[in-house]
Amino acid sequence: MTFDEATGRKRILERTRMQMQAEGLDAYLAYTPSNNHYCTGFVSWFVGEHWRFHGGQLTLIPADPDVPAALILPEAEAPLARRSTRIDDVRGYGMWIETREHDVIATPPSPGVAPLERTSWWEPEEQDAILRDVLGERGLLGGRIGTDLSFAMLDSAERFRRLAPTARWIDWSAAMFELRAVKQPFEIDRLARAVELQESAFEVVRDSLEEGITASDIRNLYSRAILDAAGASHRYPDFADSWILVSVGSDDGIGGDESGRKLAKGELVTLDGGVRVGGYKSDGGRTFAFGQPPDVARRFHETLLAANDLACAELVPGRPIARAFHAAEQHMHTNGYPQYCRGQYGHSIGLEQFPEEPPYISRDETREVETGMVLAVETPYYGTDLGAMTIEDMILVTDDGPEPMHRAPRGLVVVD
Repeated sequence: MTFDEATGRKRILERTRMQMQAEGLDAYLAYTPSNNHYCTGFVSWFVGEHWRFHGGQLTLIPADPDVPAALILPEAEAPLARRSTRIDDVRGYGMWIETREHDVIATPPSPGVAPLERTSWWEPEEQDAILRDVLGERGLLGGRIGTDLSFAMLDSAERFRRLAPTARWIDWSAAMFELRAVKQPFEIDRLARAVELQESAFEVVRDSLEEGITASDIRNLYSRAILDAAGASHRYPDFADSWILVSVGSDDGIGGDESGRKLAKGELVTLDGGVRVGGYKSDGGRTFAFGQPPDVARRFHETLLAANDLACAELVPGRPIARAFHAAEQHMHTNGYPQYCRGQYGHSIGLEQFPEEPPYISRDETREVETGMVLAVETPYYGTDLGAMTIEDMILVTDDGPEPMHRAPRGLVVVD
């Protein structure tokens, strides 16, 4: 852990506790994989990546800084969590996996002692008992506890209420998104490196376009390019994975072409994708023309780009985020596209597996722009007549205004 990360994580916990205290909460129980990562710095690759395990890792952060935090997760991950977090109270629950030392499992059981039997999956009742103990030891069984109820499975929410029936369980999902919207320097570094890696793969795709290539071919090119670039540089030791949406030609819409449609001269190729580095995802989009595109497509892309520029320019500390939405919408409506309609022109970005997270650049967003925010500004079109188009850039908000994190050309690049 670098000094900057240690300082940033300390600040994250301070801000989280300050917000709890302001809202009269006694504790916050992180439930989603992203909020567990945010509060601890620990990535549970085992349970955090799979929806059937959501709730398999829980982190309790008391509002009182003198009351210790606790981390509950599978016993197989507990030793690593103890070594890699600042949380002293790490408690593991059993699963089907054998985790005991070699000497233990090689020793015959004592006479009269029944051998250990493991569950075929995991026992929620054991996790519940651990959480009940953790809350009880801290005097929180009757407290006001915030958690991610908007994203909790029904079974999890019911179990919380059964194990602490006198507690007040409060949905704190929105508050956590608000806290996460302002990034610490180590978070910005991870997002910037994710952008670098993504853009290097976009360049490989651009330079590999040829007649007859399909969306499936492009997805494979992109994935291989990410792996090659990550493996060739010391800058990406924490690279995890990547994602991509590809549209080739007309009638492809938002991507995912399963027809095997082949690229022809004058058609568009649109890429919308990202990379995860250190748990943080990038999100960006570019459009290429294979040969000279129709004038109507070129003009439309120019209008989308100008709308994007206007939205980015509004991301100045102290201004309402909604101003960026209105700037983009007004430009589209007054420059030839009066019925162009989007619900948002971008979003915050960070730890979510699906990269779009609040606050959104929408007409009804009430939050103001703050220094340290990272927002993905996008002006896409997914129609099936001209072919899909997009311009999407991640913008870091500084004291001096918006600073683009993407460096690739933003205009419609023609590949001959």
